[in-house]
Amino acid sequence: MLNIETRMDRNKMGDSVPLKLALPELKYPIGSQPKQKSAINQYSRLEYISIVDSILKPDEMIRVRGSFLGPIMKLSERGLKLSAKMIYAILTRSIVSVKENEAWFHFGAQPMRFSIREFHMMTGLKCSGALEGPRRETDRFNWELLKGRSHKLNDVVEQLRNTREDASEERVCLAMLILVESVLLRKSKGGSFPLEYAKNAQDMTYPWGKEAYIVLLKSIQNAVANHLENKSKFELQGYPLVFLLWILELIPLLRNKFSKCVPTVEVPGPIYLCEKYTEIKNPSLDRVLQVEADTKLKVHCILPSIPHDPEDDISIEDKYSDELATLKDVTKKGYKLTADDWENRCVDTFETLDALIQMMANKETGQASTPIDEDSVNEKVNRIIEVMEENLKSMKDRMSLLEEENMHLRARVSELEGNNNVFPTNVTQQRSSGTPLSPMSHTQPSSETPLSPMSQQPNLTHEETMIESAASPKSQQNEDYTQPSSETPLSPMSQQPNLTHEETMNESDDDTPALDTQVFSPNLTKEIYAQ
Repeated sequence: MLNIETRMDRNKMGDSVPLKLALPELKYPIGSQPKQKSAINQYSRLEYISIVDSILKPDEMIRVRGSFLGPIMKLSERGLKLSAKMIYAILTRSIVSVKENEAWFHFGAQPMRFSIREFHMMTGLKCSGALEGPRRETDRFNWELLKGRSHKLNDVVEQLRNTREDASEERVCLAMLILVESVLLRKSKGGSFPLEYAKNAQDMTYPWGKEAYIVLLKSIQNAVANHLENKSKFELQGYPLVFLLWILELIPLLRNKFSKCVPTVEVPGPIYLCEKYTEIKNPSLDRVLQVEADTKLKVHCILPSIPHDPEDDISIEDKYSDELATLKDVTKKGYKLTADDWENRCVDTFETLDALIQMMANKETGQASTPIDEDSVNEKVNRIIEVMEENLKSMKDRMSLLEEENMHLRARVSELEGNNNVFPTNVTQQRSSGTPLSPMSHTQPSSETPLSPMSQQPNLTHEETMIESAASPKSQQNEDYTQPSSETPLSPMSQQPNLTHEETMNESDDDTPALDTQVFSPNLTKEIYAQ
């Protein structure tokens, strides 16, 4: 099979058309993931919901439930348990990424993205807006806990108990601060919280969802980085139940086997995904891996939108990754990745096309073709071709730029050919360095022997030489050589220009077609690609 580089070099004209789409690295190769009996330390405390309920008046509690905390409170009161085995199975299937504000995993070789958008879709928490900078209404109340640099949960509970019953607004703010810190933001047992949390609680527009997402994400990243194969326990800060629900949403087969959900009804506003779960089982790791090996396994890379969600496009600015962009692109078009794709760290579109050609040839000759799995070669080719067609569109634009640059180079060469006093660059360098010229280089052209056009051209850079050679047909190159006059015969050596190694290779390739006349097609046969 024709050998093609996995990652093609970039140049100033853009990327080459990739026949191999590069994939990111896996933390653990498929089949080599650790299988420790690990437990999770979590610090989210749901009992504070009942504590708040015992202090607030009924109308105040209704206000809290009607706030952004409503979906989380409904979920927390259902007593759902965390499945350490399902979370462990996903954490050991981490995809290495330059991204700092999202995490990528795989299950059954299919990629999965955990970002602030998915966190918002699970919880309904407000995630848009800045965490830093001046905020409004952060000094409305004169709380005792505002006098220190930090505070504990019990300090806020005590402040709520001591607040007058007629100060309903203040009591609701304190109650919501207790629930945010106890359910969403706890990082350790009995830990303290920064003073800024108490100030921001007075601003009802503060994006607590973004704050909670960052706490959870950083703990997930730390757990993956701290070598899960050597750990019997690992900790997840914040609200890890959201991460488990995200796993169930992206892997429907896991959800159907190990959870129960209430049917959703049509309502005017958005229904966030955490609201439908009523029960979650805690399966063994072996049962989770059995689901991964199921031939009917389907995995969503990115969750579909929730109707009427005002923050459906929420994101955090992050580093760009070509490899993750490839993952999103091929999975969006329905391509099903394989363990071989991950081992080779690429989706080999050329091999897939070659498999289709072989299958078609076998069909025409009546030979038995190799068995085809559920995701047939035809389907895979159609999906990959869509990706290639998009790349070919951008290739056409780059071809136009190449043509413009060729025209510029031709004009430059024509201008230089009009100046008979211009020496080749290599001659000039020899004179400036003091290197004596060879006898042939001392020979000056007579008035009866005009300079050859090639001798008047400057030494082009490697990139310019490649472009000029590709754009000029063989016949045009032959015309550029100086024909000897009848009065002064030229020696064989003087008839050839001083070529670099790369120029010599381009001149000798008589079968290379002009670059600006080639037609690229994703449906080329193997033989055409080989040519």
